[in-house]
Amino acid sequence: MNLRGSPIDQILQAWTHAYSAGIAVDYLFLEAHFLVAGDPHDLIDGLIFAREHQLKLSPTNAAARQLVARFAEGRSLRESLADLKEAGYSDLDIAPVRPSLLASPE
Repeated sequence: MNLRGSPIDQILQAWTHAYSAGIAVDYLFLEAHFLVAGDPHDLIDGLIFAREHQLKLSPTNAAARQLVARFAEGRSLRESLADLKEAGYSDLDIAPVRPSLLASPE
């Protein structure tokens, strides 16, 4: 991680938070997410939110959603997931990524 310039302490903090919450993610996955300008802490918070609200969401899909929420919408993953939950989605792995594309689930 030092060679890539990743903030080891931030990534390990996010990984520890995920581990203590029972979220199975690898620290290398969190580092890769950081390297594409993602926020590992926001990613883990979103995964915890999804679990607490019985929403199906894979870590890979959450990472993509976190990037969209951060750069296209200017908000956190948790806020984006809350909108999808409010719209009636429970399987976020098949829900639209952009809230502007929301349609009522069938």
